Formats: sequence, C-alpha cells, structure tokens
Amino acid sequence: MRRSGRSRWAETRIPTAQTNEVLAKVLCHNLACIVHAITEFGIDADCAKPSLAAVQP
Repeated sequence: MRRSGRSRWAETRIPTAQTNEVLAKVLCHNLACIVHAITEFGIDADCAKPSLAAVQP
C-alpha cells in the first residue's frame, strides 16, 4: 500500500470525497493482494474464459 509522510487517511476535505478516496485505496490494496497471491502461488487466472452459466442456454 502507498505510504506517505502525512498521517491523514484522506487528502480531501469534503466527507463524500474522503469516503470515496478511502474506498478507492481499499480497492487498490485488495487488487494488489490478489495479484500478489496469483504470482506467489502460481494460480492460472484467465479472466477471458466464459463461465459455465454463460455457456448453458
């Protein structure tokens, strides 16, 4: 996760913008964890494959 010299969680002042900023940081952190797990454990993550529900009529 990105670390900065400031101790504040959000850089914005408006409460809605602060909420959105924190949610975006959480999303980016979770995506980074998923990518790390995929590379560490050698998981074959092919997102282009259609799911079984989409193939069945």
